[in-house]
Formats: sequence, C-alpha cells, structure tokens
Amino acid sequence: MDLSEFKDINSLLKTSAKEYNQKELELGIKVEKEHAATYAWIKRYYEENGKFPDEKDVYEHIAKEHLDEYEDYYTRLKHVET
Repeated sequence: MDLSEFKDINSLLKTSAKEYNQKELELGIKVEKEHAATYAWIKRYYEENGKFPDEKDVYEHIAKEHLDEYEDYYTRLKHVET
C-alpha cells in the first residue's frame, strides 16, 4: 500500500469529517486502546519489512488479542449483538 495516495488520515481510514459525540468518542478511544499491541506490531512490521502486513494478518492479530481476554470472546459477542 502506498500511503502517498492519501491526502489525510480520514481518506486513509475511510472516515468522514463529520461531527461525533465527543463523550462517546472519548470513551471509544479509551476502549480501543486495547489494540495498542496490534498498533505496535503493525508499526514494527512496517519498519522491518517496508510494507504493511496483509489485511488478514492484522485481523488475525486483533482476534487473538480478544481471545487472550476471553477464550470464548466471539461467542459472547454474538450473544450481545443479537
């Protein structure tokens, strides 16, 4: 992936510049910091390989982080979302 094609972080992440509820956003940021190890892994991978890891590998890393929390994380999540 060539990051030079993206003008800003919003186009890279495919997010909009819309307004978000600041309280909810701050709560979300705190929760999503649980993926700090994945961020560090991606950064290290890029520094060592000059490219980003495959998309599947990133998702696998995140899934493993969740499974480290609870071995049945996705079964629990399925129940919460239904």
